[in-house]
Parts: sequence; C-alpha cells; structure tokens
Amino acid sequence: MAAAKNPARGESHYAWKGDLARAETKRERAQKAFALTKCESCDAQATDRHHIDGDTGNNVRANIAILCRRCHMIADGRLDAFKRAQRAAMPPRQCVVCSRDTTRTWKGRCHACNEYFRRNARDRSPERIAAAAARGRPKTMEHVFAMGRSATVAEWSDSLGVPRRAIIKRLESGWDPALAVSASPMSGVDKARLTHRKRGL
Repeated sequence: MAAAKNPARGESHYAWKGDLARAETKRERAQKAFALTKCESCDAQATDRHHIDGDTGNNVRANIAILCRRCHMIADGRLDAFKRAQRAAMPPRQCVVCSRDTTRTWKGRCHACNEYFRRNARDRSPERIAAAAARGRPKTMEHVFAMGRSATVAEWSDSLGVPRRAIIKRLESGWDPALAVSASPMSGVDKARLTHRKRGL
C-alpha cells in the first residue's frame, strides 16, 4: 500500500524555512501564489512577477506587480543598462552605400543612407555622398559627454525632450554640457520677462 502524501503546504510544512530560503525559492512562492494575466503597465501578456520593494521574500499582493518582460526590465532599471552594454559591445561596421564606419545599420545602411532610402526609395548617388561629406557631419550627430555618458545631440533630445536646436545653440554659446542637454527651454512668457528685465522695464 502506497504511503499517503504529506498534505502540509507552505508555512505548515515541516521543511518551511521562511526568510532563510534562497531568493530562487522566494520567487517560486510568488510564481505559485499569483497567476499571470495582463501586464499592469502596457496591457500585453504578462510573463513576470515584479517585487516592488526589491525584497523577494515579501510576497504580499500589494508588493507584487504583474508585468511583461520589457516593463519588468524598465521597472528594475535593467533595460537602459542592457542597451548601453549592447551598444558598447557592437563593433563598428561599414555602410554598404557610403562606406562610412557606423555602429548601427539598417540592412547594411548607416542612419543617413537609410533615411535617404526611406524617403526616396533609392540609395544615395556617389555625388550626393561626396556633397554630404564636404558639408561635414550634421550638428545633431555631434557627440556630447554629459551626466556620465556620451550620446549624440539627437539622442539627448529624444531621451530628455529638449529641442535639438536649443541644445546646439546652448553648446555654441558655451553652456555646460549637462545643463545644455537637460534644462527645459523657456516659454514665450519667460523670454518676454527676461527681455523686459534686461531693458529695465
């Protein structure tokens, strides 16, 4: 006759370790306790249970967020670190159209060649490439080192919401790079007040 299984589960089980359990075991408790439904941030299919306070042993419902993988990485701050590491690990490649070294390519094309192809449905001619090289690199593609990392003017603008033209003008005026890429632009009312103050009105 087969032995009866021990019906005790959870804290009533004789081998329950409580807070002394491994982090993996604590995560397994959350996996068993909370079913995956829709992501609470983006409404996609959820894949993870996120511990809001970072304590994997705190498995009360108020501390668990049901998230998809991307939203979980954003909540933990891992997505930006992953992207930075991915960019740093990418060796420079040559554009198949203009032969310029670039870290990111779209079907072998650099950003400039890909934008031209997207708008005109054909690649840039050698004459256009030579003319663009004579004009020099666009100011929006200039790299700015601020707040511990290096990025182009366009990337700073996209991430912090400051207009590209404002960042370029500030840098040309001698602003500190960190302030140039992060300070929000003045509204029309603020500009008028500043003008009146300078004129003594």
